[in-house]
Amino acid sequence: MKLQLFSTLTVCAVLGFVQPAKAFNVEACAKNPITAKPQAINLLQPIDQKLLNCVPGLSSIVGKWKNQSNKITASLDKLKIGNNGKSSIEKLEYNLAGNYIDLRVAAKAAHTWKLKECLVPRIVFKWGIPKQDGCNKWIEKPISASATCSYNYTFNLSTGESKPVFKCGRGALGEYALDASAVTAILRGEMPTMGSLLSSVSITPPLFKDESRDEYQTVRNSMISRHQGSIVYFSSESFVNWASAKNQAGNAIASVVSGGSYSAELIRQIEQRLRSELTYMGTFASQTAIQLGTEQIVSMMTGKGTMKLKGFDVSVKVVNTPEIVQKCMVKPRRECTPEIKLPRLGFAIIATRGQ
Repeated sequence: MKLQLFSTLTVCAVLGFVQPAKAFNVEACAKNPITAKPQAINLLQPIDQKLLNCVPGLSSIVGKWKNQSNKITASLDKLKIGNNGKSSIEKLEYNLAGNYIDLRVAAKAAHTWKLKECLVPRIVFKWGIPKQDGCNKWIEKPISASATCSYNYTFNLSTGESKPVFKCGRGALGEYALDASAVTAILRGEMPTMGSLLSSVSITPPLFKDESRDEYQTVRNSMISRHQGSIVYFSSESFVNWASAKNQAGNAIASVVSGGSYSAELIRQIEQRLRSELTYMGTFASQTAIQLGTEQIVSMMTGKGTMKLKGFDVSVKVVNTPEIVQKCMVKPRRECTPEIKLPRLGFAIIATRGQ
């Protein structure tokens, strides 16, 4: 994913609006003209052929935005938090008067469970005193908790200006902060992860608990074991936490760890951060007699080959060292929401003695 989420040129290129509009049917329109042009056209419903004949470029606009709405629906399914969450496109209109697209999406995070309660208690008498001792009949009552969010997006076909607004209502699941830019990215053909859509869940719902875990040690140990016979330095925990989707531009980190490109700004920040990282590399330096500089590490990190230094072939491999976020219901039975993998950029410097 790119850093500039609202790049007009990128949006236009993906949606095809930089290309000439498809010609309308002049002859058919002359035979059956529009007497009253509507202010807006519902793109979720079949379009009147008369409109397609008489509105320039409408066929192209309808086709492109129906395709985009399908992508949005598929990606918003990732917002299903809990066992009863759902999302839907409520509005997709083309406003003829203003020449803009108007989109409204509803996303609901919800969880339903059953609470077991005793309907008929079992009573025993001890020393003539009635006392409950178990239950003869149980009932299960459904309990639900939810929070509903609305996403409104307008895109001006004339100017390329976009305006996303994401609002979340407060429900029993707590206040969900959803990243509007992530859904905007869908309009550019990008498919964000759950982690990028759900930027923060600040409140743990009632009867739920956080079950987050850090994959740093697992990834680090795996990288070292896979390069037995080589000398490996793995990035420190402080670097990995710094290079996380939460602390940096989330889309940039997600792109890099999935094999995407680096922005000039991210490279600049990594070079700056590596200056302090070099202080952790004393053991690697003593074992190899190699003193790497920040520019050398960044050069190999960004895929510009390996280096031959002091009789070693030196390379850098970038890996994802995610933090796993999950919430689990603890009563009346354990049931968890899907795992959210928040990407963090880690790297391994691998020195293999030359033959």
